[in-house]
Amino acid sequence: MCHWRVNEKHQLQPNNPADPIGDYESMKALTISQPYASLIADGKKFVENRTWMCRYTGSLAIHAGKGTQYLSRDELRRYPSGAIVAVCRVTGCLFVPQARASVSSGVEFSELDSWTLPALRRIVAHEHTEGPYGIVLQDVVKLDTPIPVKGAQGLWNVPKQFTMQLEHLLAIPF
Repeated sequence: MCHWRVNEKHQLQPNNPADPIGDYESMKALTISQPYASLIADGKKFVENRTWMCRYTGSLAIHAGKGTQYLSRDELRRYPSGAIVAVCRVTGCLFVPQARASVSSGVEFSELDSWTLPALRRIVAHEHTEGPYGIVLQDVVKLDTPIPVKGAQGLWNVPKQFTMQLEHLLAIPF
């Protein structure tokens, strides 16, 4: 078992550098501005809007960015930032105008066969569904303690040592 510490650069590292990190697959992450990252972590937001189509499905780390796009610096201090705050599963990505048209017409949505009309109704009616693309998130688990890590634009790979730490903390196989 590997024991962890946070180094002077606020990165997780094994206490003993000889401890194995293992052959864990790297988890994907998405940096999201506050307050939206916390809304996802708290289970209040399950659709993340993007201007690009996300073809990825599977485990995802939610990273709270440091940007002040939606909050002032003073407001941002009330939220965790520059850290992974939750993990979840991406079940798909919808082109929101097409999904809304499908719901309006009552016709089953063919983009993802696994989504029924009632599920689509719930997604397009969600207060945070704006689009043009909506990444649908499920099984959100909020971390008790955010993990400091530098974010990036788009989907990015969580360093393997963080993936391992998330697995140990949450007992979720990634």
